[in-house]
Amino acid sequence: MTGLRALVATHDLIETTHSRVSTGLRVSAAKDSAAYWSIASKMRSDVTSLAAVQDALGIGSALIATAYAGMAAAEEVVSRIKSLLVSAKDPNVDRAKIQSEIGQAQSGLISIAKSASFAGVNWLETGIENMHEAEDEFRVSSIPASISRGADGRPDLAMLGVDISTVSLFNSDGGGILQADKRSPKTIGGLRYVSSSTETGYTVNGPNRYGWPAQQTFGFDGSVTFGAGDTMSFTVTVGAENASDPDLPPPYSAGYDIDVFIDRSLVDSVLPTANGTISTPQELAQVIRASIPGDPVSVGYRDYTYSSGYEEKYVSFTDPQLWSGSEGASMAVSNFTTTTSTTGGLANSSMSYGVTASHLSLSFEPFRVHPGVVVGFEFSAYGQTRTYAITRDVVERALGTDDGIVHTSEDMVKVLQSIMGSFPNLIIETVGSGLQFAIDRSADRNSAWGTGISVSSVDVNIEPLNDIGILDVDVAINPDMIDRYQQIVDKMHEQIITAASNLGAASNRIDMQKTFIDSLSTTMNRGIGHLIDANLEEEATRMKALQTQEMLGIQALSISNASGEMIAQLFKL
Repeated sequence: MTGLRALVATHDLIETTHSRVSTGLRVSAAKDSAAYWSIASKMRSDVTSLAAVQDALGIGSALIATAYAGMAAAEEVVSRIKSLLVSAKDPNVDRAKIQSEIGQAQSGLISIAKSASFAGVNWLETGIENMHEAEDEFRVSSIPASISRGADGRPDLAMLGVDISTVSLFNSDGGGILQADKRSPKTIGGLRYVSSSTETGYTVNGPNRYGWPAQQTFGFDGSVTFGAGDTMSFTVTVGAENASDPDLPPPYSAGYDIDVFIDRSLVDSVLPTANGTISTPQELAQVIRASIPGDPVSVGYRDYTYSSGYEEKYVSFTDPQLWSGSEGASMAVSNFTTTTSTTGGLANSSMSYGVTASHLSLSFEPFRVHPGVVVGFEFSAYGQTRTYAITRDVVERALGTDDGIVHTSEDMVKVLQSIMGSFPNLIIETVGSGLQFAIDRSADRNSAWGTGISVSSVDVNIEPLNDIGILDVDVAINPDMIDRYQQIVDKMHEQIITAASNLGAASNRIDMQKTFIDSLSTTMNRGIGHLIDANLEEEATRMKALQTQEMLGIQALSISNASGEMIAQLFKL
């Protein structure tokens, strides 16, 4: 019985070894090694998934490669158009022939855009309605770009979103790289003006009003001679507030009176060699300054003769607004008396309050802020300057809308109030069909020189825009537009280069992932082999040994059986 059991065991081992040799697997079923079989099964499933990922990456790679090839071809054509525009600037060339070449290039661009299609997908010629406003589902194309792991640890695809608006050359509703860009916010509701002399078509600095000092000017009418007993005196009033200003509430400061007294001794101290005679506007100003200690009044002059012979000679008094306790500005000369035979043009005057710039009006024009557009500007008022920005989000939050459109001056007021509400004493309000900035004079009583409101440093991040499409370029019909054509085509060329670079970067990313997946699949297959593959050399040697062992077992069992029969025969004897 022992020999029989040994023979059966050997036969089982032979069967197992034969299975390993024939399948090449050391673990071909869970019964061979439950742990290794489970691990290998999961890894084989992952390898199969990686193969599917690799196929998907191949599709994404082909789509990007197609778009890149079209973009590269378009770049060459646009570069050619740039060269032709340079040639067209020469007034001696035949611009009709140059335009013929440009026309062929324009047709070539259309053909390139139409042909850059893979599996029915074309990124260079699109049909997206209102492309820059479209939702991502219409504007962004998702393609397989890399491998990732899901929550369950299984291989999965990571997608790359390509914004079609950045690569489309021609879009049926406009907005392609080679088409006119419709995203201009125009005058930004009145914050800037149209300009024919700037690249953007609009001014950098917007509306402004500046305060003007309270001043009195007296034309110099000849020399003034002071004898030993001569005197001249008058009163200058500064710092008074204008009770007639409708925006300035009472009470009103009466200002300050400064008494001016001039005699021979003062003239001699200022002009020691003049023998008491003041001969020029400059000398008169010097003497008056000397009579007013501390410069509470700014005394100026003008003494100039033009080439035409016209003479401009005067002395001016200006309120420097240095008086504490009063924010007013005024200038008046009163109580003028003199014993000299001439006055040098000095006399009593009315009261001047200068110009107080506490309002700034804007002519409103509707506009739209598109996604990604940032309108920046500086706002200055009464000596303070702050920087602000209007974005799509700012407009929509202020108006409770989702289209980025500022339809009316009331809308504009809401938008500006939402970002400028903390500016000191600023009032933003509608006036007729427009609007205005105003300073609350009850809170800030500054006048004249201390006032002024302005909008400056207006900047739109996407400007200058292409206001002309490349298909509209015609140097034969519009030779005066060649410079503008060059500006626009240069920018289009830059945009094409940027788009091609982005596509190239995406293609490289996918290629790296494909290489990685190839390496990962190989490594995983090698790991599976280490777990379950049989060593065929060892198994073949084992097979021979087991077969020999089986033969010996059969012989031993045969001998054992023969010996039993002989013993039985002896007992019969």
